[in-house]
Amino acid sequence: MAAPMMLKVAYSTAKHQKTLLTKTVPVLWTSAHEKSLKSSRTKLPKAGVNKVKWVKIDKTQEILHKKKQKEKKYLGDVPQEDVWLHAHYPLQRYSLQTCITRHRELAQPAMLNNLDGLVYFEASLDLHSTKKEQRSKKFNSIQVLVPNEFKTSEKKRIAVISLEKKDQEIAEEMGAEIFGGLDIGRMIETGGISVDDFDVLLSTPEAAKQIIKLRPILLQKFPNKRDNTLDANIQSLITFHLQSVEGKLIMDEEFAGRIQVPLGPLEMETDKLIANYNSFMPQILKKKAKKVAKFVTEMVVVAPPSDEKFYVDMDNDDLLKPVVKEAKT
Repeated sequence: MAAPMMLKVAYSTAKHQKTLLTKTVPVLWTSAHEKSLKSSRTKLPKAGVNKVKWVKIDKTQEILHKKKQKEKKYLGDVPQEDVWLHAHYPLQRYSLQTCITRHRELAQPAMLNNLDGLVYFEASLDLHSTKKEQRSKKFNSIQVLVPNEFKTSEKKRIAVISLEKKDQEIAEEMGAEIFGGLDIGRMIETGGISVDDFDVLLSTPEAAKQIIKLRPILLQKFPNKRDNTLDANIQSLITFHLQSVEGKLIMDEEFAGRIQVPLGPLEMETDKLIANYNSFMPQILKKKAKKVAKFVTEMVVVAPPSDEKFYVDMDNDDLLKPVVKEAKT
């Protein structure tokens, strides 16, 4: 009986193992492999977003400053002498009559020698409209026929357009700078007459219909009832614009402005100056938006060339009392 064959087992060397590892062996891809791969994936970081960092403002110093101002001690509420330092007393307010009298004292020949100079009241206005964050666009100037006429240094340049020959003759007699019929409209359209050549354009309703195409050129100077530049009676329009007193609006901020109105020369009687004020202020108050509580926020009286400003006590002004009371409630 033949002896059984013995098999010799050979163990792989390091060389064999290296060879086996380098060979590509086909592997069956299963769902287990996919699951394992997903769990090992890492998400990319999201793109950075510039976040606004709100910084809390420390208003401690501002509050303390205001508190200090309130607690500031004065020598008294009302100065006892005619001359005093403003730092020692709170802001002084006077009646309109007293403000005019004080300016008249400064205008005496021994001082400024300006009695023929004009005295003005200057009203600061809150120009917010009924719509939030919008400015009132109701007016840029106000014109009023005051009961006591006076001459101003400004002469208005008036232009008149009318289809009636009689109106053109009246305009010439009353001193209009430019007057005529539709030919004036054609010259404005072609540039023969510039909008800057006149301050105000007056017209009859019939003529205004014929020059409607000039509205983009004339803009605010286009004749209209609101500004009293459109009427069949040309003579009354010219009279109004030659004799009326005008106050122009000056914008200080987006929603704040001031209007400065001449009352008359300082040598005019105080009662007459106040009468002119009483005729003008109601026209200003008509421009107030409904939602604005306090339309006139401040009022001073000035008389150039003097730099002095006298503040009006609005709480005791008969015309401004309703406005002030409405603001306080």
